[in-house]
Amino acid sequence: MPVVAACRALVASLLLIGPAAPALAASMTMPEARTALLLAGGPPGADGYVAGIAIDLPAGWHTYWSNPGDAGIPPVIDTAASANVAAVAVGYPAPRRYSDGVSTSMIYEGRVVLPLRIKPRDPDDPVNLRVELSYGLCAEICLPASASLTARLDPRVRPDAVAAGEIAAFQAKVPRLEVAGDRLAVRAVAFDATKRTGTLTIAARDGGDLVDLFATIASPWYAGPPMARGHDGDRTLFDVAVEAPRGATSLAGLPLTLTWIGRKDAYDIPLHLD
Repeated sequence: MPVVAACRALVASLLLIGPAAPALAASMTMPEARTALLLAGGPPGADGYVAGIAIDLPAGWHTYWSNPGDAGIPPVIDTAASANVAAVAVGYPAPRRYSDGVSTSMIYEGRVVLPLRIKPRDPDDPVNLRVELSYGLCAEICLPASASLTARLDPRVRPDAVAAGEIAAFQAKVPRLEVAGDRLAVRAVAFDATKRTGTLTIAARDGGDLVDLFATIASPWYAGPPMARGHDGDRTLFDVAVEAPRGATSLAGLPLTLTWIGRKDAYDIPLHLD
């Protein structure tokens, strides 16, 4: 297991089952994080019903993106107990980078809405949606949090313009897939098979609107948060540290997704290393 992944697993085990965890958690006041399902209402469209999971985080606390970074608890959303549901797609709005001086994570603060697209098995019948949400509620330490949310989605219910507007606003922050273009380029690849570590140098197009860049790779690989190290013309150069599983001999063929975050738009850009 890569070193960072092992550390994350250790941290999670200490928080959840370690002998000091109950005493530590008991010594803290569990903050109130409010959760709710937002429903746009109306009949399902081509992509199904439009809904969203709203999480209101208390001041000074945060939760994590789908890829939490060096440390953190990613959200887990389970809709298996729902009725008349064929598929559920969850959107994760672009996060912001957070560093505590030891690790770097990707987080949400304040109010966040995770957009949902719910496809019914039978569009003429209502959907009984049940969402089991698990997530991390973090400040100086991380505490596991959960919520059970239910709603009935009926094609005969009138649209809710307020809920639909808020869901749409957060949907606009969800990175869009971009499979072609010159927004990103791999400038250099290095890999040490003995240490099972590598480094990618990525050149990101920056016309003044680039805010940040994140990297996601499938487990058991691990890609750390890209670190900016300078500029080359209109591009910002980032180094991405990669930790490989046992037996890896190179980074060739490794599927990597880079999330380019701008002031107005965000894009998921898959890269396949040669």
